[in-house]
Amino acid sequence: MKKLKSNLIITAHPDDESIFFAGLVLENPNTPWSLICVTNGGNDGRAQERSQELSQACALLKITHFEQWDFQDQYSVRLNQEQLQQKILKYLKTSSEIQEVFTHGPLGEYGHPHHQDVSHAVHQALASTKIPVWSAAYNCKPEKIVRLTEKNFNLKAKILTEIYPKESLRFIHLLPLQGVEGFSQFTPTESQWIYQMLTLTDENNTSLPPPSHPPQTDNFRYHWLLSLLERTNYKNLKRPF
Repeated sequence: MKKLKSNLIITAHPDDESIFFAGLVLENPNTPWSLICVTNGGNDGRAQERSQELSQACALLKITHFEQWDFQDQYSVRLNQEQLQQKILKYLKTSSEIQEVFTHGPLGEYGHPHHQDVSHAVHQALASTKIPVWSAAYNCKPEKIVRLTEKNFNLKAKILTEIYPKESLRFIHLLPLQGVEGFSQFTPTESQWIYQMLTLTDENNTSLPPPSHPPQTDNFRYHWLLSLLERTNYKNLKRPF
């Protein structure tokens, strides 16, 4: 029997899989789903508890395989891009049946730096492959839209309120429970440009000049944002949460 191709979700923290991708998974029950959670989720000292929550959420979502890596969850410390990209590539070499990959948006949704790091690493790591990468469509027009049935919406709500109540309360004003999930695609060049505009530093935290040429493709999803990023040092913006 031919092995079914699976889809892979790569997120930064426990609960990201449910906030941004639960509807996608629930509305495609015949597709095998795998998950990589990149960090240990220990920013607030609850690493073990959040790992248990992740396991419970994956069971309800019927995600067939999940891994949690051990990148440190420290908000003020960027995830090492070289290490993360290498680990993603190593995983892909042992998982030849991946059909599509889903991850965070280049802006990190509400601006979380680890979401930005993961999005950038995924796009760059998969640049040399033919595997499509889809990002959560925040602040841009989605190309793929998933509308949850009432049953699946209620299950998503159950996961966020009963398995992840602490995180859901913490972010309740930033992340309302969505009954529609959207996804867009970005080229590696677009992802790189956005990431450079957001960080303006290298791996040693050395300041870099902003990239001089924004993406010129007609389909670039963040054309509306170009003027804002070009006249603002994003790093100086206050933490939104």
